[in-house]
Amino acid sequence: METVIAVFNNRNHTIQFASYLKRIGIKCKTINTPRELSVACGISVIFPFINLKQAKLILDRFKFSSFNKFYLIQSNDVFKKYQPL
Repeated sequence: METVIAVFNNRNHTIQFASYLKRIGIKCKTINTPRELSVACGISVIFPFINLKQAKLILDRFKFSSFNKFYLIQSNDVFKKYQPL
């Protein structure tokens, strides 16, 4: 399954975003931001790619000013590649 990571510059916005995703039934987790994507707050939200449209709607509705970028996570047994969306 393809997954997406949402990277923020503000810890509170990250937690709020994850909370909104969960409220509408999207399974997500708050994780440490991978070193390759590192930004100020250090945590990000990971969720299934199939829910990207709903996640974008939440960002638009609640105007998270600290949102940095979405990344598609492509992984195999050896490494993970992060591709900006």
